[in-house]
Formats: sequence, structure tokens, C-alpha cells
Amino acid sequence: MNMMSAVQIAKIDPVAALIQSLTSGLDAEGAASIARYFIDGELADFCWNARQREAWIGEYQSLDDEVGALDRIVIFSEFDGRFHVGIALVDGDGCVHDLRQHRSFASFWDADDAFERLRH
Repeated sequence: MNMMSAVQIAKIDPVAALIQSLTSGLDAEGAASIARYFIDGELADFCWNARQREAWIGEYQSLDDEVGALDRIVIFSEFDGRFHVGIALVDGDGCVHDLRQHRSFASFWDADDAFERLRH
């Protein structure tokens, strides 16, 4: 088996290099803990990128002058073995800025009910 150094991997795929450097010497539990840390920190992006359904529910006027007006969009996503529902604050370029009222469900039907409640 040919082993590649972290530098070689970084030239090919910087994300793989980051994962290798973060998880080297860790057991599966430690690696999962690091992954959970990143997912929690970027939850809005994960939910937005994995969305299966969305519904525009109005505008959100940000107090941050640099951001300007945002759209409030109810999203339904599935990742990490769970269903996620929340209100994404999204700019005109389709970039998510925040996720409000996020809830996570094991059941599709419970998540679907939550999605419908947020829509109306």
C-alpha cells in the first residue's frame, strides 16, 4: 500500500488533508466528535445545502447594513440520519446567513408536520 504524506494529499484535496490531520491518532469516537463540532458550527449551511423542500414565508430586514434584506425560507432537510426543519435567512445570492427555529427529527412525519406548521 502506498502511503501519501499530508503535503501530497493537501495538493490533491485540501479537505482530505484537513480530515487526515484532524483525525490522525484518534479513534472513531474522537473523529466523530470532531465531525460533530464542525457540523454544529456550520449547521445552517448543512441544512440549506441538503434541503429537499423549501417555502418562502416573507422578508427579514437585518439590522446589519452590510447584509441588507434577507428572505425567510422554511426548509426541510435530511442528513446525518435525521430530518431537519427550520427557517433559513437567505440573501439574494442564495447564501444562508442564519438558521432559526431549527428542530431535528428521527421521524419523517414529525418533521413534515413541523415544516407545515412553520409554513403557515
